[in-house]
Amino acid sequence: MYSTDKSTESQMSFMSPGITENVTLQSIVFEPAKQDGSGQMVLRFYFEDSNKMKYNHTEFEVDEAKLTELAAQWKQPAATVIEGKYQDMGGRIRHILKAFLPEEKCEVNGNSWTDFCGNVTKLAGQAYVGVTFRVKLVLNNKDMVQFPNKAVKPFIQNMKTPNGLRIDPKWDRIVPITPDPAAAAASAAMASFDDEPTGAVDVNLF
Repeated sequence: MYSTDKSTESQMSFMSPGITENVTLQSIVFEPAKQDGSGQMVLRFYFEDSNKMKYNHTEFEVDEAKLTELAAQWKQPAATVIEGKYQDMGGRIRHILKAFLPEEKCEVNGNSWTDFCGNVTKLAGQAYVGVTFRVKLVLNNKDMVQFPNKAVKPFIQNMKTPNGLRIDPKWDRIVPITPDPAAAAASAAMASFDDEPTGAVDVNLF
């Protein structure tokens, strides 16, 4: 039956920056970037904490042409900039996989973005089901909640592992530039279905 009663309003809430325990990974999917089914295909990890707060981590295919233009503006070699994007994305995904899979099984390859993402979801399977995690979320320069860009320091751990997550004030910002609750909620929603390319294609995870 069609309806517009109060129960049809969205009640989704989003995780806050900082360290959160007892988080579950609900699914890993290869899907359109936008909720309406449009946009480029992305690899998305759906997380939820014990209070039903959400965080969706999205990886995008790298736009090598755009990066080449940016590299010229930055006066850096294009190959170096592009390879850096590949390595950062590969490091993030490998770090997530290692939280629920043996390290020796976390190497994934792909000859295309579609092939690579399919191999990631196939490797993960349902191994994350029933596993609880500890995660670190920070704010980017738009006050959107996200994992750190580089997996230099841990940002996700299996709860069976002793806590090794730390907020480093020098690099990790968890206080909004403009502490406005409404703006923070809007940023969280945007971060869940962001359409800014940050990912890679034809990736090796080392």
